[in-house]
Amino acid sequence: IGRDVFSCHPPKVEPIVRGIIDSFRKGDRDNVAVWLEKQGRPFYVNYMAVRDQHNNYIGTLELVQDMQFAKEHFGRSK
Repeated sequence: IGRDVFSCHPPKVEPIVRGIIDSFRKGDRDNVAVWLEKQGRPFYVNYMAVRDQHNNYIGTLELVQDMQFAKEHFGRSK
């Protein structure tokens, strides 16, 4: 909050994030979900377009969840 979203991402990811946000601005998409592994841990990243009552794009919400708990839960033998 209060800083450019691109400064929060590594340079190699910036073009991907720019593309996602551009698709939100154009109205092509409202949501993009990405799974990735970082330092051996699984992460779920969900980008969501934020729109006003007239469906105008006003920003992006990026939710990052460490999914290690799910990996451990589902990795247990029954």
